[in-house]
Amino acid sequence: MGWLRTQFERRAASQKATDLQSFLTGLRAMTNPEMSELLAYATHTRHLLERLGVDLSVPNDIYITHPNLLPELIKRVRAFQTQGNHIAASSMMVWAHTIRATTPPDLKELGTAMWRELSRGLSGVESAAASVAARTGQQLNIAGASMVPFSLDG
Repeated sequence: MGWLRTQFERRAASQKATDLQSFLTGLRAMTNPEMSELLAYATHTRHLLERLGVDLSVPNDIYITHPNLLPELIKRVRAFQTQGNHIAASSMMVWAHTIRATTPPDLKELGTAMWRELSRGLSGVESAAASVAARTGQQLNIAGASMVPFSLDG
């Protein structure tokens, strides 16, 4: 039974790495203004989750403090994708991949690279939030947009 479990865990880790690498490739193709908008939405999502008692600044702890969070985020990503709301799906994917990047340890490098890409949007995050507000009326909470989760801060 130990061999089968090891095989399953290897396949799962490989799939997580493939998914994160694919997301990272997409981030690298984004312009800085697009990255600013994604970072604004991801920061807003973090604040929404904080209201539920979730501290995403230390993603390693999420598996213990909120063991159902990752499956719930993935479920919401799929729902947003089905609805055609790709920016909401992407902002949730940021956090799903952030949590995933803490285990197994070999995903940490990809998680750090993801946050390095996201940081490209920092200089324009305020104007991106203003643009979103003008287009949609939605006020995004971008306080602390420069926060990089512990262990993925390079």
